[in-house]
Amino acid sequence: RNCDWSSDVCSSDLLLGGLGLLVLAALMYAFYITFMGALRRLAATVKATSNGDLTARADIWGSDELAEIGSALEQMNVKLSGLVANIRSNSTMVARSGESLVVGARDLSSRTEQQAASLEQTSASVQQLSSTVQHNADSAQAARSEEHTSELQSQFRISYAVFCLKKK
Repeated sequence: RNCDWSSDVCSSDLLLGGLGLLVLAALMYAFYITFMGALRRLAATVKATSNGDLTARADIWGSDELAEIGSALEQMNVKLSGLVANIRSNSTMVARSGESLVVGARDLSSRTEQQAASLEQTSASVQQLSSTVQHNADSAQAARSEEHTSELQSQFRISYAVFCLKKK
């Protein structure tokens, strides 16, 4: 159709077209602001997580891809936080077990030292007993030797006495 600029129909078409473009631009701007805000929150959460803050939340609403990524990041933070807590708990158990092993080793060392001292005492007692037995054996041998000598002397005296009696 041929539009005359003075006609109301063409003006209304242009006005509607311009208004449509304005609404489209406003919608595009709102989408841009919303998208960029969600993207910035997601980036901030990733940075916080990489710096060790496992409590960071993305807080992205909706059901689009960014919201899914934000939700997955939050779930990852929760799981990582659980792993860190588990590791801390296990390291505490390992430290306590190590302390217990040290106490046990000290106790074993003390008992070993006591047993070594008892063994030394027993060894000294056995050596003393052995020395006493040897001394008793030597004394018995000497006594037997003296007894034998006395017996021989007695036999000699008796033989001499008999000899002397026979001679008379």
